[in-house]
Amino acid sequence: MREKIQAALIKSSRSWYKKGFNRGHKEAFRAHKTHKHVPETLEVEVEREFVPNTKRRVPLKSTLTKAFREKA
Repeated sequence: MREKIQAALIKSSRSWYKKGFNRGHKEAFRAHKTHKHVPETLEVEVEREFVPNTKRRVPLKSTLTKAFREKA
């Protein structure tokens, strides 16, 4: 049972971490669209510890859609 709960927690944590990464990309784009260049695609692989003593690799990729770029 503990392993299932831990796996669900890791899955949820990774999902929210990715959403936060994507949100950060959008906010950076909005803040700097007139001042500096913000890449249309951000991509990185990080290692995070979502539960104690359990490190996981998380591939992150955020691509701004054409509709978002035009609206921002």
